[in-house]
Amino acid sequence: MQRIILNNRPWAIGLLWTPPLHHFAVNRKVLLEHALEHGGPELDVMARYHPTHVGTPKGQEGFGASGGIWKDWRKARSLATCLDVPASFLGVFPLVTPEPIWWVHCRMDGFFPKKGDQVFGSEAAALEACALLERVSGIAPVRLDSAEAGAAWLSERCRLSTADLWVRDRGRLLNLHQTFSGTALLRAAVVLGVTVCIAGTAIGLNHHIRRAEYEAARQAQLAKIQRQKDLRERPESFFDMAWQAAPSATDTARQCLPALMDLPLASNGWDLGKVVCSGRELALEWRHEAGGDFIHLPDNGRLDAKNSKLAHSTRPLPPLAQRAKRPDGPGTDHNMLVRQDAASGLLSQIAQDTGTKLELRFAAQARKTIDKVAVTAPWHVGSWSLGEVPDLLMGEGEGGLFAMLAEVPGLTIESIDYDGSWSVKGKIYAVH
Repeated sequence: MQRIILNNRPWAIGLLWTPPLHHFAVNRKVLLEHALEHGGPELDVMARYHPTHVGTPKGQEGFGASGGIWKDWRKARSLATCLDVPASFLGVFPLVTPEPIWWVHCRMDGFFPKKGDQVFGSEAAALEACALLERVSGIAPVRLDSAEAGAAWLSERCRLSTADLWVRDRGRLLNLHQTFSGTALLRAAVVLGVTVCIAGTAIGLNHHIRRAEYEAARQAQLAKIQRQKDLRERPESFFDMAWQAAPSATDTARQCLPALMDLPLASNGWDLGKVVCSGRELALEWRHEAGGDFIHLPDNGRLDAKNSKLAHSTRPLPPLAQRAKRPDGPGTDHNMLVRQDAASGLLSQIAQDTGTKLELRFAAQARKTIDKVAVTAPWHVGSWSLGEVPDLLMGEGEGGLFAMLAEVPGLTIESIDYDGSWSVKGKIYAVH
């Protein structure tokens, strides 16, 4: 017998069901003898089942072993007796408790066969038992592929109404080592009657709350199943497609090149040593020459904290009035990207055609863990740079370097640099 939790309620699965009796016995000795006859001395708890699909007053007893710890089972009910399925049914359900288990449940014409409520520790054993029951009953089995799907399927079909809880006491486990005397039963009936009267109002008020909680739990379970399905089938949704929001190579050139070409090469005795354009601003580095003015620094700059022979300044760039639409931009997916070897080939061809020096290195695919599921990005990110770019190629027109770069899917430009010669740096995204 195994204990599981569904809809925030404990359930017992894996009971041994006996053939229907002519009447329900209430004598502890008779029940223990019945359990010993069909199972063994370890069977010390029992659940009763009233068939609802067939026109007969007969019922069944299902026996289980508590392991001597009755308090763990006091609030549990038999899941088999409370499941809303057809009179003839066969199913295999993977579950986690917290170890993986597989529950095989079978009904034949409204009754449970002896092995119609079994728990297995391996999927192979469960499927073998299911195949045997299928041959005997001729019932096509219901099979679930994951523990999340199994729990959701059972949660949706496991129902306990107010009458089930307070009147019929459906599926409750009874301790066979307790004495069922007439006095005890009468006292229990009196207590139950008083409790029902007192709880009637509370049940009515609580009914809608319970339904809302159940529906919220069911929706949360379904949402979790869908999220885990998305994690497996659509991993790209959980990673930033940074290239989609980046400006095209031609837009970066339109943003940077006019400002770069308008820079002075010297100011107040300082030479322009290096400039980097990120598309948002220019970052300038000035180098002191003999006679340079330390009071009036170039371009309202500031001295370097470690080297007073260097000064730094920045110039903001105005935003572009209109940006070109990337073919692999928002609204597309990662399937617009080329393979890693193709991306390397495109950049190598551009470097050869322009006489520039290419450096390219791809990193491993990004990984993260979400809801205990390992997710891997379906693309690689490469860092590239083209150095020693000729002055003639530093233009915005068609046929230039930036027009070529704009044709490469997944390519972004992070900066245009000048330190005596031109270089362009960026990232490129490519699928495996």
